[in-house]
Amino acid sequence: MNDKILNSGFTLVEVMVSMALLTTIFLLSTITLSNIIPTASIRATFEVLVSDMRLQQLKAMSGNTEGNDSVESYGVYFEQDKYTLFRGFSYIASSSANFIVHLPKGVIFEDINLPASAIVFNQASGEVNAYDGNLDKVTVKSTVNNDEMTLELNKLGTITTTE
Repeated sequence: MNDKILNSGFTLVEVMVSMALLTTIFLLSTITLSNIIPTASIRATFEVLVSDMRLQQLKAMSGNTEGNDSVESYGVYFEQDKYTLFRGFSYIASSSANFIVHLPKGVIFEDINLPASAIVFNQASGEVNAYDGNLDKVTVKSTVNNDEMTLELNKLGTITTTE
């Protein structure tokens, strides 16, 4: 009976093979997940940006005064690592009404093809102010895996996206 107890269990080789298999499975899952997270981050950032831009356009079109006396234009000002939602015909950095949105780590604006790095939506019409005939374009890029997404805006303020 004591021989059965002493002989039960795993050998060193069985334990080593089991550990090697578990390590391989862990490494494969880590490699797969490490590519998903940056892609999800850039996609989420891009969707929030598009939503914020549409909200600014809607405020301009609807005559939202945000508690002030007059109806004004609304816009979005872009910098490399953040964007600012502002009220008025032009961006004023010191305005207390500005709302700054910081991009997540590893995400930047790379190609900002806009007049003065800003998009301004005209009051009532929602059209893009100071439109020069070219599509206004902003590219969001991941510095981790070089994925990028681009949004383009025409004179009417219609947003189209490309990946």
